Amino acid sequence: MQTKMPGLGSAPITVMSLRRQASTPTIEFKVIEGDVLVGRTNLAPLPNKWIDTEVEIKVGNGSAGHVGWIVRSGGATVLNVRKSGVDT
Repeated sequence: MQTKMPGLGSAPITVMSLRRQASTPTIEFKVIEGDVLVGRTNLAPLPNKWIDTEVEIKVGNGSAGHVGWIVRSGGATVLNVRKSGVDT
């Protein structure tokens, strides 16, 4: 999943991706400017069930923004992180 500014040809601001850390499958959320990792969690407990993700973005230039990311599985919170001081 990506968030972008409105308009044609805009670059991503944030990206939620499936990645592999060494041999471990993960899901992660990053702010592109500055390559800031907001959070990452192991996929092992998540397959074959519905998961919910919640993203909160405060838009701000330089270090005025913040990003929050919550991952829930079966009603339980798997990850709840927030990065402040990011360029969004």
